[in-house]
Amino acid sequence: MRTTLIAAVRDEGPFLLEWIAHHLTIGFDRIVIASNDSTDGTHQLLDAIAAAGYITHYQHDVDPGKSPQAESYKALRKHCAIDDTDWLMVMDVDEFLNVHTGDHGLQALLNTAKADIIALNSATFGAQGPGRWRPKPVCAQFHWRMPTQSAASAPVKSLTRTPARFKEIHNHSLVGFKGDSLSYMDAAGHVHPLDLSLPLWRQLRNFPPAACRHDLAQYNHYAVKTYDTYLARRDRGRGAGIMGQVNDRHTDDYYLARATGTQQDMTIQRYAPRVLAQMIAMLAHPAITTWQEKCERRYRRRMRGYWAQMDAAE
Repeated sequence: MRTTLIAAVRDEGPFLLEWIAHHLTIGFDRIVIASNDSTDGTHQLLDAIAAAGYITHYQHDVDPGKSPQAESYKALRKHCAIDDTDWLMVMDVDEFLNVHTGDHGLQALLNTAKADIIALNSATFGAQGPGRWRPKPVCAQFHWRMPTQSAASAPVKSLTRTPARFKEIHNHSLVGFKGDSLSYMDAAGHVHPLDLSLPLWRQLRNFPPAACRHDLAQYNHYAVKTYDTYLARRDRGRGAGIMGQVNDRHTDDYYLARATGTQQDMTIQRYAPRVLAQMIAMLAHPAITTWQEKCERRYRRRMRGYWAQMDAAE
């Protein structure tokens, strides 16, 4: 089965290598990334990774008044043959697929599919770890998450079979199904029918906390990380929002609601040796190393401004 993962990014250079290496390790055949309006070296790093054959990269600009993510998905579908796959998943660079069944690879999860959509709940990780950003793999630094049956686990990301049957790609699911009946399987393996008279994004955006499951798989969401990186995320703006619009979602209340995890979860560390080996192989390409280091230097310079803010507030 052919599998494709897509993402839209902006100014996330230091975090790209681990995210790509992880999802290559877990078994995606193809990773396609759109980048827009970046100034930290994201474009150039992705070009180098693409030139080495690891991903497909499409760079484009987003007009004011448009949603960066929505425009990116449209562009990828138009220019990168996204529909030419058996299964499609959309994720952000702070989200990592984590499979609990079989050999913990993507194919093991797909082998359990009893529906055309596999809807997975978030496992939202808090900020317990280093107090400030440092250039180390994210998954190795944050090990405490919110409970499975909590509001923090409600968000859903979907693996969808045969994406050509859907009109549009949204950041949590595909929408506009061109058929007569459709169902999804949750992470407990239970199959549920979808009401095609209602928008799919409403049904596959969030689940009630009592319905959240992590049995077969979850996606680890490092939504806050360190406070300085959270401030950078806030200032970058919302990918699902409108280009140039003030980010009123990522407030201090949002941070505080997710910063303290109560459940230790080290399961993603089972991939760590293979992910590290994949990163080392990628860094053997001089252009990737050059741009990885440039992204980290530029990000560190940006962090110094946030560090000054944080020191002044103490």
